[in-house]
Order: sequence, then C-alpha cells, then structure tokens
Amino acid sequence: MATESIRPGTERTTSELIADMARREGTAFLCGASAFFAGSAVLTQSGQPGASTPVPWMLSHVLWIVATAFVAIGTVRLVVTRPASRTGIVGYVASGLVGLGVLHTLQWATWVYVDVIAYQQNAHEMLSLPLLHPFGTGHMLMFAIIVGSAITALAVALARTRLTHRALLWLGCLVGVMTALAGVVALVTFAPVRSPASLVAIGSQALSFVWLFVVGVTLYRDSSEAQQETTV
Repeated sequence: MATESIRPGTERTTSELIADMARREGTAFLCGASAFFAGSAVLTQSGQPGASTPVPWMLSHVLWIVATAFVAIGTVRLVVTRPASRTGIVGYVASGLVGLGVLHTLQWATWVYVDVIAYQQNAHEMLSLPLLHPFGTGHMLMFAIIVGSAITALAVALARTRLTHRALLWLGCLVGVMTALAGVVALVTFAPVRSPASLVAIGSQALSFVWLFVVGVTLYRDSSEAQQETTV
C-alpha cells in the first residue's frame, strides 16, 4: 500500500520536471543539436552506396528533419517571447529561414527515397554518378546555405535581446556566414562531394549546430537561474 501511494507522486514529479525543462528557453536548440549529431552518427552506419543500407540511410535524414524542426521551434519561440528580437525584420527572417530548412530536409529525405528505390530496381549504378550523387550533394550544399543564413540572422536577433554574451553572438555571425558562403562557393563551382569546398561546407554545418548547442546551454542555464530567483 505504501509503495502504491508513493508511485503516483513520483510519476507526477517526473512529468512536471520534463514539462518544466521543455518550457525553458534553449531546450529546443539543445534537442536540435543533439538530433543533428545523432543523425550524423547514424549516417556512419550506412553502406557504400548509402542506398544499400536503407534503414540508417533514411533514419539519418529523418533525424536531420527533426533537428531542423527543433531549431525552428526554438527560433519561433524566441521571436514570440522576446519583443526585442522582433525589432526590424531579422527575427522573422531567422524564423522563415529555419522553416525553409525544415521543408528542405523533407525534400532531402525524399531524395533518399528515390535513391533507395533506384537501388532496389538495379538502376542505381547507372544513375548514381550522373544524377543521384550530384543531386544529394546539391541538397547538402543548399542546406548549408539555408542553415548558415539562419544562424547569422538568429545571432543578430539574439544580440538585440542581450540574452547571451556578445562574443558568442559574434561567433555565431562568423560561423553562419562561413557556412552559407561555403555552400554557395561549392554549389557555383560544381564541387564534388569529397572536394575541399564540399568538406568545408560539411564541417561548417557541424560548427553551426555546435554553436546552437552552446546557445541552448546558455539560454537554458539563464532560464533556470531566473526561475529559481522567481521562486525564492
């Protein structure tokens, strides 16, 4: 009887804790960065070509959809709850760009579907080099352009809220511009997937999500401290 009376209270406390974490600023960015790197880790389990192992190949791209969706949620929440971020249009631009990123990752996952179907129909070898491989690389480069532009706009929006250290915001602008520029350069120069230009674009995307993770930690910590001060 004693165990039964304690268990509901424990479950309620756990649920309240999870709900409290979800409400704090920064949680969405932390979840987005974590999902992005989880997707990248799953990608390493795919075969060569990736379509030969459809489950990790598709799962990695689905996790990138989830990652971008979380970033979109965090960005929209920032714009809604922080009036300073709505000064001018930069906050809305950041929200729009990350929303566009969600759409793009959905299209990227659709390309994986086409890639896998081509492999199952024994047409992959014929289509891979002239069509499928360049199309997938183009998706990656376009994602770099969108994410880099969104990170730049988000850093400027955060600068107006004064929620994070100025050095972190300058770093965000630098990483965002570098990511977008790397994607543009690789795209207009028709850089192959393993060329230096494409590798810089891939690495810059990873840096963008590292920056989002750090921002998420900062916002979450500040939100937690503010809540503790309120309760006291």
